[in-house]
Amino acid sequence: ELIKYAKVGNFQTIVFSKDLWLKTHGHYEINTQFFPGGLEGFKRVTDKIHAAGLKVGVHLFGPSISSNDAYVTPVPDDRLASVQCPPLAESVSATSDTITLTEKPKSLIPQGFPENHLRVGNEIIRFSDIKEGTPFRFTGCTRGAYGTKAVAHAAGSPVRGLITKMEFSMLHPDSTLLDEVASNFAKIVNYCGLDMVYFDASDCEIQAIPMGYDLLRYVEKCHLAFYRKFDHDVLYQTSTGLAFNLLWHIVARGASADGHGDIKAHMDARMNSVTCVKENFDFADVGWYGLNPDIRLDAMEYICAKCLGADGNISVQSSRLVLESHPHAREILEMMGRYERCRVARVFPKSVTDQLLEKENNFKLYEDGKGGWILLKAAYGPERFITKLDGKQNVWTVRNPFGKPCQVALEITRSLDYNHPKAIILEQFGDPAVFGNHYDKYVLGDNKVLTPNVTQELGNTPSDPRSGTLSGIYTATNTGTKNGWCAKGKKFSKPIDLSHSRKMALWLCGDEKKEMFVLQLRDVTGHYYQWEIKVDYLGWRFHTFDIPKESVIDWSKIEYMILYYNDIPPNTSVSCMIAGIKALPMGAEGSTLSNMEMIVNGRSISLPGELGVGQTLSTDSLGTCTLWGGGMKPATRISVPDSIFKLALGDNQLEFKCKLGKGQESADVAVRVICLSPLAETTPKSSN
Repeated sequence: ELIKYAKVGNFQTIVFSKDLWLKTHGHYEINTQFFPGGLEGFKRVTDKIHAAGLKVGVHLFGPSISSNDAYVTPVPDDRLASVQCPPLAESVSATSDTITLTEKPKSLIPQGFPENHLRVGNEIIRFSDIKEGTPFRFTGCTRGAYGTKAVAHAAGSPVRGLITKMEFSMLHPDSTLLDEVASNFAKIVNYCGLDMVYFDASDCEIQAIPMGYDLLRYVEKCHLAFYRKFDHDVLYQTSTGLAFNLLWHIVARGASADGHGDIKAHMDARMNSVTCVKENFDFADVGWYGLNPDIRLDAMEYICAKCLGADGNISVQSSRLVLESHPHAREILEMMGRYERCRVARVFPKSVTDQLLEKENNFKLYEDGKGGWILLKAAYGPERFITKLDGKQNVWTVRNPFGKPCQVALEITRSLDYNHPKAIILEQFGDPAVFGNHYDKYVLGDNKVLTPNVTQELGNTPSDPRSGTLSGIYTATNTGTKNGWCAKGKKFSKPIDLSHSRKMALWLCGDEKKEMFVLQLRDVTGHYYQWEIKVDYLGWRFHTFDIPKESVIDWSKIEYMILYYNDIPPNTSVSCMIAGIKALPMGAEGSTLSNMEMIVNGRSISLPGELGVGQTLSTDSLGTCTLWGGGMKPATRISVPDSIFKLALGDNQLEFKCKLGKGQESADVAVRVICLSPLAETTPKSSN
């Protein structure tokens, strides 16, 4: 199935992530949980992928050695990279949690070597803190780390600081260990005929350089040693890209942007580094993007347009389970395949593709079914969430942003039944006073500011047209100079059972100030799960989140609910309304919508098919309506010439109508209007 899905997106290579295919780094043992038979089982899979006409790659950390490898445990190899420290000032028992040295190590940096591991004899010791002064001490020590044996050590025993990063040990670049480890890895690459290797976290290893291993000495020498062991041409990529190394003759691409949080803004922030790659005679790797359920089609198309403009590649990090459960997976992969075919065929001239690199500008790309391509500028309107067909909620105004009548595309998505009778109501904000201020210890993230610079208030307001009840209004003000956070929380009168719930759902009215709104639930034992919303939009938006049953949290005994803001910008007040936090049951699918109709400035446009929960109906500017079934289910396309319409200059009135299913009380549908303006239209060049 993954091979079939890869071809939908026109991907050329399937890459296995390190935790999937590897058990250890160093000896490079194959993970037999996923590849029974070890190396032979892995080769059977790679052979099958090759037979399908695709290439195979592997992702790994390094060059470095994992803490579970035999080079580290139970007896660490003497050839692991380390720096000399002063000896022990006093003897220690096998259980002592303090290590005292005769003086401060000269090579020490504030956070460690980096990180926090010492080696005394054959024991690895992890420390949590440093006490400066005379004598110099490492405190909060965990003895016998990584499965080594904790033993007593006499005063005067030699001490070394291990150079580790993210629990991986560096190897000494001038030792025989480098050749040995490179040979171990090359045996797999050569035997399986791998086409690509991606050394992630190489940029992290650069942070170990101040400890006496300069850049050329470690990163360059190690990568070159690995590369020279291959017996065939291999696409070699490192997370250092091109900016930190001299291996441009073997590292074929760089300037990864990767997808984190607001992927459009992240892409814009990295655009200069992406475009400069080609100027340095290399190929732009725009990044790896995880297809989590919150990734939207327009965000991925924004990235793909930039790939087309930069003539760069893109990767998707996913799995069969994720693809088959993502509501827009098929739609996203087909779109990505369309952009890749266009890029490879060199359809548009540079004068056109250069325009795709403009920051904050969206585009849509279509094939006309006759061998031609149509590229349009796109302006996405806000989603209109419709629960009631009352002539108010389902009627709204859309402004045409272009200076002439514009073409239109539609996205109509059906969500879960928010008003399902078996939904569990967690909060309706009738009494905001039940939320206290003493829950800040549960706030997670790297941008906490433990200062009194943030004030917060949680009240309520009757302005909630979504659920017919009150809305909470959560306001916070950050007077500091750094991003801030705040938290409010409550304890349920008795633990709530969500073990039979499928989704969390809430309405949030955003203020477009790009803070992070977080909903966190905690069970009676302290385990938690949380969902994050980047508030980069204005107005009401309906959010649903999966309730992952594989999580460690006990969903049958939920005791606390925490609401908090993170990343509140400096000198900024943020304020969002929150309506009806609910847990929706497994059977909240409801019935289908039928007889769908859009009325645009008085003109009625009938839309085909029926729309079930999790399905999307989209139209393009060519008269094609596509029904997407969710996950990787094949789409159904219907030619509906009447679905082609234009918006007039200025404001346009739209109305959505449909027939509700039997016993259905609400439509629970989101309609998005996309204004389109032609940029280029052409036919592809010949294959010659």
